[in-house]
Amino acid sequence: MDRIDSTSSSSYAPFAEVVRDVDPSGFRTIHGIMTFTDNHLDSESTFLSIRNVNRDANIVIDNLSMKPFGASDPTDASAADDLTSNGSLERGNAMYWDTFGSEKPMELVPGAGGAGGLAIKMTGRTSTHHSPMQTLKSGIMKSGERYIAEVKFKMTDSTGNTVACVPQTEDSHLYTDAERAIR
Repeated sequence: MDRIDSTSSSSYAPFAEVVRDVDPSGFRTIHGIMTFTDNHLDSESTFLSIRNVNRDANIVIDNLSMKPFGASDPTDASAADDLTSNGSLERGNAMYWDTFGSEKPMELVPGAGGAGGLAIKMTGRTSTHHSPMQTLKSGIMKSGERYIAEVKFKMTDSTGNTVACVPQTEDSHLYTDAERAIR
């Protein structure tokens, strides 16, 4: 889907989907491989967001990463190679996180691993595309280079209870968006 307005052009591309069942804390894993194109490199910014999530549910995101793919074990890639910043909220704050689709409240909550880890939660959503987003580090991507992305997420109701995805009606994906100014 492409959206064009008077100030920018955005290209939305789903590339990752839910691959693991819910863990005991209610989190699911979204996982996928993406190849960067010239469109990403020529953009002002490229960011990740989650779409197609029940619009009435709160979204909780933890452990977002996007690392080079192709090493014998891509999970061993160094933090310097990760295109996200503060993806696991290791700084103890929401630095480098923003909202996509609408300015909705976000707060830090207990993360997927427990033990003091944090996640980011968005409340007050009114559309399936409202979600926390992360702008990727620029200047280190190369056209044709593949990256593996992974994020843990869960949906909750207003009282904090986990909300299940409904198969065939909700198909949550991790999207990458390349935004560039119209020249």
